[in-house]
Amino acid sequence: MNFRFIHELSGFSLRSGKKNTLHKLKYEAAFFTFKGSCYCNSLAKMKKLLLVITCLLFFTAAINAQKKYPYWSVGFNPLSMGESMASIGPCVAYRISPRKELWGEASFIYNNLYELAGWDHLRGFRFIFQPRYYTNKSRTFFIAPEFRLKQFSYHTSHEFINAAIPDTLKDYAYNSSQVLAGGAFVFGRQFTMSARHHVFWEITAGIGGKVRLVNRKNIPPGYKYEMYRLLAFQHDYEVDNAGEIYFPVGVRVIWHLNRKN
Repeated sequence: MNFRFIHELSGFSLRSGKKNTLHKLKYEAAFFTFKGSCYCNSLAKMKKLLLVITCLLFFTAAINAQKKYPYWSVGFNPLSMGESMASIGPCVAYRISPRKELWGEASFIYNNLYELAGWDHLRGFRFIFQPRYYTNKSRTFFIAPEFRLKQFSYHTSHEFINAAIPDTLKDYAYNSSQVLAGGAFVFGRQFTMSARHHVFWEITAGIGGKVRLVNRKNIPPGYKYEMYRLLAFQHDYEVDNAGEIYFPVGVRVIWHLNRKN
């Protein structure tokens, strides 16, 4: 009788286990069916969203393609390599609207071409910025304030005097650097070189003022720079904290990159 009871109990357990397993399988199947349905719905929504975004991007691109502004320009000054402080570097402009443009130029100064002031091993940089405003109907003539910064270093020799001793150092060799900061009022015009390729000549001129700051290195204590005795038309480029008038003139080749006719 005990064996029969155990056998019946075992049969009941097996039947219960099969029922539980069947219910579990049905539950898992229903869960994965629901999960797959949600995944398909999410994928369909994602496809619709991507389609809407793509259509908006194409629509925006189509609108921008019809606009003439803004556009970028690049260029260079071919005459800068022939200046007394020979330099080379690009200019970049961003034409915001028919009348407004932001323009800047960065140049590397690499040579004292005409041995100005006896400077050797001349190296430096020059930065110019102009917020331009185009005035005429053809949008080729502009006026602008100009902000200019130049920094350079060099090796030279000069005469230094110690008035307290007194003593004079003749042709004393030393290293020096200068910073020139200034501003000007500039006007200019662009002339067509190639209308098909949007290439232009640009001529600028103006008048302004700048200040010169000189930093001499390794000068003995108590000695001061002796200014040159120059003629009226000559200029001493070694006077510290000196204000000067300057006349910015430039000729550049400009290429309008993404301009729409």
